[in-house]
Amino acid sequence: MLIGHEDKDFSAHFSPDGQQIVTASFDQTARIWDVASGEERAVFAGHEAPVSSAHFSPDGQQVVTASYDQTARIWDNPSIKELIERAKKRLPRQALTVAEKKRFFIPEN
Repeated sequence: MLIGHEDKDFSAHFSPDGQQIVTASFDQTARIWDVASGEERAVFAGHEAPVSSAHFSPDGQQVVTASYDQTARIWDNPSIKELIERAKKRLPRQALTVAEKKRFFIPEN
């Protein structure tokens, strides 16, 4: 189940590799979801009216959205590295053990 939008969804489409879904919603956002876990990976906010459509580019690197605000926007699909960096900024800083760094493939600095 995909939980996150604050209003009804207009559409949902799979990424070219089938690993993600992008949704468009009346809440004026588009969101990317991980298929396996159902977790939200990204939120694209900025439209001033409901987002009627959202699709991945053929290579899955970008998302295009169309809105009732009469605009279309192109967004970069964040990489795993970008998502980790965002999470680091939001989470309290804690030292990881060497074993944890290896588990999450975080290189030693």
